[in-house]
Amino acid sequence: MAQDGLQFPARLEVINRDRRAEPRVYHLFTHDIGSGGVSFKTDIGIPEGTLVKVQIYYSLPPTRRAPDAGFMIQAEGMVARSEGSEMAVALKRNYKIVSRTAD
Repeated sequence: MAQDGLQFPARLEVINRDRRAEPRVYHLFTHDIGSGGVSFKTDIGIPEGTLVKVQIYYSLPPTRRAPDAGFMIQAEGMVARSEGSEMAVALKRNYKIVSRTAD
């Protein structure tokens, strides 16, 4: 049996060109992360070519000084593949890594 890759909680938002449209936001878990993208096990069926914003959350072990320490990767990208129960997003290179303890 194949083992799943890097599984982290993530938030995926479809970028709407029509500002009047309701935002579509999904809370998922990553299936795998690579240097150019991220894949998800999901059946939400976002069409290939759709622009999205992705936030991936990583928690660090809690300490007394930082009980909720961790960081978040923020990126934009495009759905590169969406078939069956898997979706892959190609990420732009201008991602940000943000400390979650800064809020």
